[in-house]
Amino acid sequence: MLEPQNSPPARDDLIQRLMHAMWSAGQAMKRDVAPLLAREHGMEFKHYVLLDRVASGALYPRELSTCLALPPSHISRVLDELSGHGLLRRSLDPHDSRRVRLEITPQGHALLEATRATMTQVVEQGLAAFSLEEVRTVTSALERIAAAMQESGNGPCPQPQRPEELEESQP
Repeated sequence: MLEPQNSPPARDDLIQRLMHAMWSAGQAMKRDVAPLLAREHGMEFKHYVLLDRVASGALYPRELSTCLALPPSHISRVLDELSGHGLLRRSLDPHDSRRVRLEITPQGHALLEATRATMTQVVEQGLAAFSLEEVRTVTSALERIAAAMQESGNGPCPQPQRPEELEESQP
């Protein structure tokens, strides 16, 4: 006999499957993308993630720490590496000199654009068997999950910009 769709055991099983699928997809992405980013762009995956978050609007180290759930000391080390490679600048916030503001350099924007193109190709390969409508549905569902989980956590993190928004924000 089948359980009703909304019964707790059926929902719990789906949630477990969803969590496993999300974790597996993230692990596969890191496993496949990290060596590719290093080989093609000389960039580590952690550098990509931080640059992407700054480009999406996380302009302060504390925001990055909160959004990525990483200790401030770890964020600081990665920001030092990005600054050392000329990809990111730190400056005093013009509205609050107690805060350090992050800004991606033109070199950082160029590298971020190239790495995004590489990552898009990798993800496209993984989604080759899906229709555009299926990709839209999955994307929408994951965005809703992320938004709901952020609301129940430490508040919203800046969302990645869509391509048309990126073009408008480029220097």
